[in-house]
Amino acid sequence: MYHNHVVETLPEARQLPWQQVAPRYPAMEGYRMLLIVLAVLVAAAAAPLLAGDSAMALLTLPLAVLVVILVGWHRVELAKRFRYVVREQDIHSAEGIFWQKHTALSYSRIQHIAIEQGPWERRFGLARLRLFSAGSSSAELELPGLEEAQAQQLRQWLLERIGPQ
Repeated sequence: MYHNHVVETLPEARQLPWQQVAPRYPAMEGYRMLLIVLAVLVAAAAAPLLAGDSAMALLTLPLAVLVVILVGWHRVELAKRFRYVVREQDIHSAEGIFWQKHTALSYSRIQHIAIEQGPWERRFGLARLRLFSAGSSSAELELPGLEEAQAQQLRQWLLERIGPQ
């Protein structure tokens, strides 16, 4: 029978020393959703009123509020639950509330590492680290909600591991 002793001695995912994102990341997602909430509520109230149907506005507005609250809660919870671990040979991320997604990317497969900051990330001093592998047009693994300095440090550390390209 075949045995792979290296793989057999690896720790289970729940035993890994997971890193959480920056505490400001869920707050940033909450504020971003608040802005979207305001836009949706204005549109939900204005559309029926502009059409001259005030009864429809009374039905549309509470439904819009409920949907936006649920979507906002979901985004904030996703941000709170995102975690990652940097191991000897790979980097591993886990995300999700109801459906869990685990991604592991070996350092030997990393071709490019990018740090991205949108306006919201800049305002909160956060960054997103994106790791690309060969043949992929999108990031194979993303680490959102990192402190700017932490993203730079992790990028440099990973670049040293993957060697000259």
